[in-house]
Amino acid sequence: MYVPMLKQYQKQPVPPSVNIAQLIDLLRQVPGPTTPGLTLLPTPAKVQGHDAYILEIKPVMPANLKPEQKKMYEQGIKKIKQYPRFAIDKQNYTLLQGSQVTTDAMVQVNLSSQVFGSSLPASTFAFTPPAGSKEFVPPKQPMGGAPGLGAPGAVPGGGPAPGGRSR
Repeated sequence: MYVPMLKQYQKQPVPPSVNIAQLIDLLRQVPGPTTPGLTLLPTPAKVQGHDAYILEIKPVMPANLKPEQKKMYEQGIKKIKQYPRFAIDKQNYTLLQGSQVTTDAMVQVNLSSQVFGSSLPASTFAFTPPAGSKEFVPPKQPMGGAPGLGAPGAVPGGGPAPGGRSR
C-alpha cells in the first residue's frame, strides 16, 4: 500500500482472493447507461493501441441541497479539471482505462492485460516503491486493541484505508 502524498508505503499480506464486496465497490465506479451526466465523447481515441469509446461522467448536483451544501458542491466541482473518464475497447467492450484530473491530483488506471479465469503468479503484483519513499511500520497493537493507527486496513499516517471501514 503506497500513499504518494506522504511518500510512504506499508507492507501487508494480500488476501488469497478478492471479496465480492470489493468487486462490487469497484464496479460501482463504472457508469451504467442511465447514469446522469454520462456522455459518449465524439472524438475518436486510441488507448493502448486499441480503438476506444470514451465515456465521461459529469457530476450532476443532487436535488434539494441546502444552500451551504450547494456551495460546497460547487466548490468541489471547481477543483475538477477533467471529469471521470472510462475508455472502452470498441472491439470487445472491455475497460481499458479510467482517469480523472483535479487541481490536487491525477488518477489514471490502465488495464493493459486482462485475464479472466486464469491464475496469475504473485510476481505479477510486485511493487517497487519510488525512490525516496520510506516504509511505514505500524506500532504494535496491544492484544485486543482497537483498530486505528497501524491496524489492518489503516493507511500510512493513520486512519482507515479508502473504502475501508472504521469501527
